[in-house]
Amino acid sequence: MGILSILEKNADTEIINETERILRSHFSTDAKDLLNRFLFLKGNPNSRIIEPFSLYASAVNVMVESSSVSPEKYTEAMTYGEKVYSGMFPYEDKTPDFEGLSAIFLEMFSKRGVIARKLFDVTIYDLFGDKFNFMKWVKHVEGDLSGGVVEAFVRPYAVEARAYFLDEDCFTANLINVTTKLQNTIDRQAVYDDELEKLRRMSGIYDVNEASLLNAVRKVEIAEVLHDKVVELVKVVEERVNILDNTSRNSVRDVKMICEDEVKKAKYELSIIDEKLKKAYDACVAEQKQVVLYEKQKLVEETFREAEERLSALKQAADKVINTVKLEMPEGITQLQLQPSQTVAEIEVKTSSNSSSSGNASVGSGVSIPEGVAIKNVDGMSTAADYLRAYKAAAPQSQRADDNDEMSEINPLLD
Repeated sequence: MGILSILEKNADTEIINETERILRSHFSTDAKDLLNRFLFLKGNPNSRIIEPFSLYASAVNVMVESSSVSPEKYTEAMTYGEKVYSGMFPYEDKTPDFEGLSAIFLEMFSKRGVIARKLFDVTIYDLFGDKFNFMKWVKHVEGDLSGGVVEAFVRPYAVEARAYFLDEDCFTANLINVTTKLQNTIDRQAVYDDELEKLRRMSGIYDVNEASLLNAVRKVEIAEVLHDKVVELVKVVEERVNILDNTSRNSVRDVKMICEDEVKKAKYELSIIDEKLKKAYDACVAEQKQVVLYEKQKLVEETFREAEERLSALKQAADKVINTVKLEMPEGITQLQLQPSQTVAEIEVKTSSNSSSSGNASVGSGVSIPEGVAIKNVDGMSTAADYLRAYKAAAPQSQRADDNDEMSEINPLLD
């Protein structure tokens, strides 16, 4: 016996002893029954179903440690495990890939595994070349699939569907999908038939019979009629689209022409309005000009009239003064001359006799009398200035105001 064999034997013994210790630590009735069964199989190799015994001990250990089943169902679970073992290992430890399958067998005892949910079906299991795909199917299936779903629908579907798949991964995915549909559907037979029909059509297999052919011919005829109607409808739609297109283009052209005409009309009316405004403006300016000229002419006429009236009044006042002075001058004065160029009136008195006296004597303010001329006192007035002062005092207020007005040498209004 080699060293490896000794080590494996010691490891198997350790696993068996550990499992026995674990079972002894449980005090439930079913745990005690399983312990008695365990001890019986340990001492009676011929009564064993699961070989080697270390695999049985490992399975019990995984089941108890993972708490995949309650302690009251330990014996039931291990009995179901023995059935699974018989399906997985038809040649016991001589089954090909025994070690790999042993790992899968132990995984079935884990929580939510095949043993706890009782999902092992030897027919479905044999459909998988890679047994891990079987475990994948079990993990993706929800619930326990009770009520005969596996036996009535999943198993026959899997057997028939397997022939349509060369790729096992595709078959696994399809089986998971169909199993889920069968679980969630009330009419499971309809799902079963529909899924198988899909697989047949994907593979090019059709159930051809006279009824099917007649039905297909009828559908073809209906399709042809529908096609003709669709073609006719498309033609009608194209014609209407063309009509709409032409109508739209004509409408756009008409609208454009109308807009251009309206713009031209508006420009023409604006030009007329502008010309009228210019004429009105010119007429208004001319009218205002005439008004201004009329007012100017009227003002000039009024000014001339007032000037003439003023000059006439001044002339009358001057004549009156001269006449008064002449009448009231002393004897011997033959001429009284006013110098219009002086700012103050100067009175020049000449005698009729050829006197040899030289120089002029001033009479009052602004009155000049030739020197050597004697002026007699008339009514107590010795000089001409006294006469002027007496006249001014006796003259009306308006006449005195006129006498005080200064007149320019040449009046521009008389030009």
